[in-house]
Amino acid sequence: MTKKTRAELSRRFQRGDKPTEGDFLDLFDSFINSIDDGIEKSSSTNAPLKISPQGTEENWLDLIGGNTDTWRINHKPSQTSPGFNLTYQSDSRLYIDDVTGKVGIGNNVPFAKLHINAITNNDILRLDNSDGTTALVISDKSTVNANNQSNAAFQFNTISGKLKLGSLATNIINNIMPVYIRGGDTTSTSALVKIGNTKIYETTSKGLTLINLEKSSYALVSPPITYDTSNATQLLNLSNAIQNINVGTIGILVSCGIWNVNDDLKKIFKTAKLYKGYATNFTLGIKYSYAAIFEAQALSGVIQQQEETPTSNPLFPAQKEAPTSNSIFSVATAVNTTPGLASQAAQTQALNKLIIPIAEVINENEVAKISGWIIDDKWISSIDAVNAITDSTGKHLSLFSDGQNVTVQLNLTINGTTTASGGIIVNNTQGLENHLNIDGALYRYKDNHVYMTVTDSLCIRDSYNTTNIPFKFDTKKANLSINGIKSQPFFIRGTGSLISRSGITPGACEPAVINFYGQSYPLITHKGLNLLIYDTQNESLTLTNYDTTIYTPTSYASSDLDKLTLQLTNMTLTQIGILVSYDNWVDGIARAGLVNDYNNIDPSNTNITITTTSTGQRYNITLKDALTLKKLNIAANIKLSDTRKPYAAIFLHQANPNGIQPIEVLQQAASFDRIGSLDSTIAGWLINNVFVAFNKGNA
Repeated sequence: MTKKTRAELSRRFQRGDKPTEGDFLDLFDSFINSIDDGIEKSSSTNAPLKISPQGTEENWLDLIGGNTDTWRINHKPSQTSPGFNLTYQSDSRLYIDDVTGKVGIGNNVPFAKLHINAITNNDILRLDNSDGTTALVISDKSTVNANNQSNAAFQFNTISGKLKLGSLATNIINNIMPVYIRGGDTTSTSALVKIGNTKIYETTSKGLTLINLEKSSYALVSPPITYDTSNATQLLNLSNAIQNINVGTIGILVSCGIWNVNDDLKKIFKTAKLYKGYATNFTLGIKYSYAAIFEAQALSGVIQQQEETPTSNPLFPAQKEAPTSNSIFSVATAVNTTPGLASQAAQTQALNKLIIPIAEVINENEVAKISGWIIDDKWISSIDAVNAITDSTGKHLSLFSDGQNVTVQLNLTINGTTTASGGIIVNNTQGLENHLNIDGALYRYKDNHVYMTVTDSLCIRDSYNTTNIPFKFDTKKANLSINGIKSQPFFIRGTGSLISRSGITPGACEPAVINFYGQSYPLITHKGLNLLIYDTQNESLTLTNYDTTIYTPTSYASSDLDKLTLQLTNMTLTQIGILVSYDNWVDGIARAGLVNDYNNIDPSNTNITITTTSTGQRYNITLKDALTLKKLNIAANIKLSDTRKPYAAIFLHQANPNGIQPIEVLQQAASFDRIGSLDSTIAGWLINNVFVAFNKGNA
């Protein structure tokens, strides 16, 4: 039918008019019929208007915008379950399933209670606060357009999988805050510190910038300051500022531009336990970027040992650089940075706290970066804290590396196997003040000698034959065993002094000396003959002194002459004897040999008896006989004219069947009128208990 307006229909049915059939049809068609049109209004007061669906998709209602069908509400979108569906130009915008109640936005087949499908390249979900800031953004594209808030507390990109958070928290953890720290370079990259959703500080100023934050709120304790490391005064200020960091705060150091490294700055690094900066060997021409974070912890009744600090004389305080305008963190408590006051305060505070490094990085020719999290007041970083090991308190540096060498500054104990493919160098130019009395210690002493401490023996063994030890040096007995052949160096010296015919007093006599089998007797000053007996079976040494100058025929058995006689004749086959003289030793031997009432017995007779006569007890063998038994013919035939001539001898119990004869030395003076000390020496080796003299004779 032709559509008519109400005014047109009204004019056809005025008083006196005769409406036509067509007019009545137009009028009836303008009415809504509950059966034909599917719209019904019940007579019940509380009953709403009913609209019956039309067509296969059970369309309910079209909402027209302009001359086109813009919005449609239907019940059965194609190939879906029945539900409330709102479409725009055939594209579903909102769908609610009849049975499950699932809601679809941008799709009519929801798989969850709320299923959102961004039809075009738009944000999926965005929640704004009452002040216009965005609290939540979920987007399906890789870039954020101008309408999106880049500082939203929560952003999630469904394509890239990127999640952006301002901060996190749980029911028991109040703050989980991401942190980003970057050192600048010498070109265009600035030094930067960001925490959570806030840029704390950014600068391109040359030097090292110190930033101090509260651990609880991440607020600035004081305005960040950039220190020119080429200025001694500002270096002292930096040292004081680091020591001034309070317990409960975090310190951040970042570099930018060209910054100089000197001994004073290295001391600052060491004070703050920033050992990467301390240990790095800075090379001229290399551009370094630095970033570090550290904190102050309270000490429990422990006084911290003060580290070295720069000793430059400050003339003025360092200039402060104001924080950037985009920082929303407030300034907490200001710190006094006047050099003199800060230095005194820093020393006082350092007694009650300890600077602990959290993370540190230094790079060559590229920017240094640290990233991590602050969970409440605890820091977690992807960067190692230091390249050094300290003691349990963190106060003393024990081990660190400078990129070329590893330095151990305390005692090192290694329980496992140690491999040193490049060798071991003991290189302490000053040397130790005290010897190391630890078995196996290798060290340089202050006398510039390298020592090895060995308690028993130093051995070199064959790796293919575990039972074979071809080299063994006994440090206690000073003997060396090579392939089972034991060798022992020895040195013996007998001394005496000469007197002139004119009766001048004899010259001073030097002590006799015996160095044998690891034992040293350097000061033998007993007048007469001194006998050392070495037992090769039990490796024992016995030194006895005999005054051989006294001759008393009435008390033979109790004199030193008779005691020495008995000792010599009682030697066994396992023993080696050493005789050295000191001063006058001849008189008793020479005079006793002239006494007529001594028996003339065969020197080979070792059967010693004691007889008693009217003049006392005596042996049936004289000392001269005992010396003859040992083939010590020089001593046995000594004369009174040999008074004070030095004597030394080494001998076996008796002449060895293999031809090993005793070795004797008696000094023969060139002139009897000579005054002074004389000596007779024998030097050589004891090889498998056989002595070999390499140097014998007068010295």
